[in-house]
Amino acid sequence: MDASQLTPQQAAEIYLRVRDAFDYLAKLQRRMEEREFYRGDRLYLEVVTARHSVQLLADDLHRMACGAAYTGTGKPPPTVPS
Repeated sequence: MDASQLTPQQAAEIYLRVRDAFDYLAKLQRRMEEREFYRGDRLYLEVVTARHSVQLLADDLHRMACGAAYTGTGKPPPTVPS
């Protein structure tokens, strides 16, 4: 199985859970910045990296939930016969 086999409903269910994780990481990053966390601190950098990765995942899942085909499997997109 690969991601292209998820139904829009399955993608939507996963998206809702991933969105919660993204919201938490975004709030954590904002709090760290408000407390003037050193931007070179390893923990801060890991939070920023995790937030970015989760955002990419959420974006893909959202597109899939809306019915867009997923083409990130490393396989070429299917061709439509003419």
